[in-house]
Amino acid sequence: VDHDISVIPNLESIFLDGQLIGTGGKSIETKEPTGIGQPLMDTADQFVAHQGDGRFRNGLTVVVEHEARDGAGLDLRRSCRMPTLGELFTPAHKASGGVTTVSGNRYLDSENAWEARGHVSVEYGPLTSETRVSALRVDNPVGFTRVEASGGIWLAAANGPSERLAVVEERIHLDTVYRGLEVTLAAGGTGVTGDRENYFVSVPRRTASVSARLGRNLFEATSALYVGAEYVYCGRRHSPAGGVMPAYNVINFKIDGRLLDADMYLLFLNAFNEFYQTEDGYLMTPRTFVYGLTWTLFE
Repeated sequence: VDHDISVIPNLESIFLDGQLIGTGGKSIETKEPTGIGQPLMDTADQFVAHQGDGRFRNGLTVVVEHEARDGAGLDLRRSCRMPTLGELFTPAHKASGGVTTVSGNRYLDSENAWEARGHVSVEYGPLTSETRVSALRVDNPVGFTRVEASGGIWLAAANGPSERLAVVEERIHLDTVYRGLEVTLAAGGTGVTGDRENYFVSVPRRTASVSARLGRNLFEATSALYVGAEYVYCGRRHSPAGGVMPAYNVINFKIDGRLLDADMYLLFLNAFNEFYQTEDGYLMTPRTFVYGLTWTLFE
């Protein structure tokens, strides 16, 4: 059982080059893939980031394990978030090329969230499977609501109606050796249902990722070479500002090796040059090569 009360200074600006990029400390987004073998989403925490100028949180966690391999757990949480300075006091002004007027609201109420998460993990030799189910409810959610008025389009901070979201996530991981090759396979996916009109508008209904990595030690383990690939899918979703972000498919490749104390890597990101966004209006990495070398001199 835990309880936490904190005051968090939050002077974060919510604008960059005239573009609305968030709601001043609170964002609703999917996780950007960070590398070969990384799951697309770690937990439902990535859907809701409870940040602000003050908050409290308390919860209960119960975990049961069997022989340190199989396990199950239940996590219950309640949190309260005060509006950020940006949500409260942003002055009304034109943004997004002078078409949209953005304004804060000093009469906002605090945002309350309830969350229940459960997980079950099972291990079959080299194969591990984990299933997670999360249920979220947010009361008085704070966000920038899009309103069309006679003076044009407004994005005004406001409390919305209560919203609910349910998330099911499955991960499978295989780590084995086949004919001298080290083999690592991973796959995962999420399915989302519930209210996706305001607070959870930018949460995709479906996500999936698959990755593979093969390699082996060379020259009596003085060196090694590995090759990997990753596929990431994210479904169509909307931005709080009203834009539509289409579904995307991204494929990454990686080659990494080791020679004595030196580690080398080569990344080929977005190999098929997919045009995609994780935040409305901001394009992500085009086809890109990344390479590097790390050398351990002392231990």
